[in-house]
Amino acid sequence: MRTRKKMTLLGIWMFSLMVGCVELIVAKERQLSGINAVVCEEHWPSERYRMIYTVGLFLVTYMAPLILLAITYFKIARILSRRFAFFEQNEIDDNSKLPYDLKLLQESRKVVITIRLIVILFAVSWLPLNLFNLMVDFVPHFVPDLTDPTAKTTFLIFYYCAHYLAMSNSFMNPIIYSFTSRAFLDDVKMLYRRICCFMRHSDSPVMPPVPMLGVAVPQPLTDRTLLMPLGATDEHVAVRPV
Repeated sequence: MRTRKKMTLLGIWMFSLMVGCVELIVAKERQLSGINAVVCEEHWPSERYRMIYTVGLFLVTYMAPLILLAITYFKIARILSRRFAFFEQNEIDDNSKLPYDLKLLQESRKVVITIRLIVILFAVSWLPLNLFNLMVDFVPHFVPDLTDPTAKTTFLIFYYCAHYLAMSNSFMNPIIYSFTSRAFLDDVKMLYRRICCFMRHSDSPVMPPVPMLGVAVPQPLTDRTLLMPLGATDEHVAVRPV
C-alpha cells in the first residue's frame, strides 16, 4: 500500500513537471515597441497547438482536480450520512446518547463542512485565472493594445487579481482546518506554547526540544521519562481524531 502511494505521488510530480516544461520551450521574451517594457509570450508552431495546450491545461489543472474533489466529497458525505441516520434512529429509540457518540457525531459533521469548503474555495479561487487564459486564446481582441496606458493597466489588474486569487488557495486549507478541526488547532496552540517556553529558557543549559505537529517528542529527563505525543497530558497516550 505504501509503495502504491509513493508511486502515485511520484507520477503526479513527474506529470506536473512535464506540463510545466512546455513553457520552457515555447516561452520567449519580446521588447514592446514604443514603451520600455519586456513581455514573455508563447510562440507556438501554430495557433492550433496553442489552443490544444490551453484546453488541456484547463482540463488537467482545474476540471480534473475539481471533479476528483467533488467525487471524494460526495462519497464521504454519503458514508457520514449513514452515520447520522444511525444516531438519529438511536435517538428515537432511546433518548439518551453516550458522550462518545455525541463527540463522534460532531466530528463527522465538521469533516463534511471542511471538505465542502475545500471544494468550493478551490473552484472559486482557480476559476478566474482559467477563464482568463481561455479568453486570451479563444476570444478575438481580448488582449488590448498594450501601448495604451489605460487598456494596459486594466488588463494587468484583471490578470494579477486572477493570478493572486488562484495562488491564495495554497494557504486557504490550513485556515479552514484551524476553524473546523479542534485537533489541528490544539496542535498549533501546543506548538506555540512550546516555542514560547523554548524562547524563555533559551539561556538554560538544558534546552527543551521543539516538537513538530503530530510527532512524538522526548520530554526532559525526570522520574516520569517517556515519549509523549502532542496532546498527551498524563501517562496515557492521547489519540485525537483529525
